[in-house]
Amino acid sequence: MPPQEKNIKGFSILELVVVLALVAIISGAAYPNFSEWNKERAVRSDVDKIAALIKNTYTQTERGALAYVQIYFNQTGDGLFVEGRGLTMSTLATKINNGDDDWNDIDKIGERCDPGPVVTATTVNANWDTHKTDAPAEISNLVYDITVKDVTTTFDGTAAICFSRNGKFYGGDETVIAADGAPINFILLCSAKRSNDCNIGDSYGANKDIKDIPSPVMCSSSAFGCGTETDDQKNLYLNAIKWSRYGNISKAKWQVKRSLDSYTGSWSDETPEEEEDDEG
Repeated sequence: MPPQEKNIKGFSILELVVVLALVAIISGAAYPNFSEWNKERAVRSDVDKIAALIKNTYTQTERGALAYVQIYFNQTGDGLFVEGRGLTMSTLATKINNGDDDWNDIDKIGERCDPGPVVTATTVNANWDTHKTDAPAEISNLVYDITVKDVTTTFDGTAAICFSRNGKFYGGDETVIAADGAPINFILLCSAKRSNDCNIGDSYGANKDIKDIPSPVMCSSSAFGCGTETDDQKNLYLNAIKWSRYGNISKAKWQVKRSLDSYTGSWSDETPEEEEDDEG
């Protein structure tokens, strides 16, 4: 018997065109969601890195490796630079026991957490033991710095928050975080691709409690792809890192709920609420 011919058919050009069109439609519908998810993931990654640096720096006081530490922030054109700094037990004891040291000047207490000269990833502030040129590795390696590019904050320039073991010495810089004496207990972070001040700006320094921060205002620059007020708030990916004088570190996220013609926004803690403490 002669072999039977196999009837093998491929795709017709029309069928291929239809399949490709369907793939393009599905991809086009999914891309905006993926793009926004990727932006939010980048923001969350930077927030986590900053929170880890703050926690690591404070932990050195609990370990007894450092007596007084500072978290230094510098918002630059290259991103948000964050650095941990510290004084050793010996250095702090010398300051406290020296009556002529500025540490004991009641008029200069607010300067204990002064950020000092502007510092970037290529410069240092040698006023801290961890950053002295002759600091041994076991001291300098207790802290580290990072530069993150996917988030921005509410202020330009520098700011700082300082801690000591058991909350004995706690303060902030006199310009941003502790402008009126009592430190703010959080920093706001949002997508650098959506805003240059988290659409909050000066309202940050006017409120000590994160729950009193007003809702982010409408995006005002076409450079950030402004949308509806609901979209502006949602796509800011606004987050906060909170702390207490005792080094309790937690994170919160601004959650926006959509409705037909309105929205509601509120802070949602990602970790259990930390115990409240008196600032000072």
